[in-house]
Amino acid sequence: MVALLVVLVLAGREGAWLSLGIGSVAALGLLARQGRRYRQGLAMLRTEQASPAPVVILALGASVCLLALIAMIELQSGA
Repeated sequence: MVALLVVLVLAGREGAWLSLGIGSVAALGLLARQGRRYRQGLAMLRTEQASPAPVVILALGASVCLLALIAMIELQSGA
């Protein structure tokens, strides 16, 4: 999550508004789910039964891949 925020700050400094917008939506979505995920993690620790969160992992990976694709397109076009 911190890496995504660093990328957003760098995109903002470079003026890559499309990357900044899409990344901000992804970051806000992940932050909105973070509180519930934290409570689930505590419950899993209490019961000693862990389960992964594939949706969150896939969402973060997809947002990073989308930002990388947008950056490559912007570099190719010379923006």
